[in-house]
Amino acid sequence: MRLSHSCESCPFFRVDPLEREGMVAKRFELKVQLERSTVINAPQHMIDHFHARIRHCDAIIDGIDTYLAQIPDAERRAIEAALEAMADIRRRASSPRRIDLRAHLKGRAVE
Repeated sequence: MRLSHSCESCPFFRVDPLEREGMVAKRFELKVQLERSTVINAPQHMIDHFHARIRHCDAIIDGIDTYLAQIPDAERRAIEAALEAMADIRRRASSPRRIDLRAHLKGRAVE
């Protein structure tokens, strides 16, 4: 198992409030990696690395939430609406699709 790069700990890392859900997803994936590392008894430095990255994600998410709480209501509502729309798009894009081809194949000869 190798360590992945951690941009979120860089002091020059900048994030747009619209990236909040992406950071939440990144934190979730880091928690999965931490759990896997713990289960396979990975070296302590790897476990520490994942704990630190999760803390950094928490700090970024908290920072976004603090920023959103301080901006004017209309601007916050616009950002929250965009976040909800993006979350809906992400759900739709990642959901499994089933296509019933029988309707499209009716009348065609099966070769």
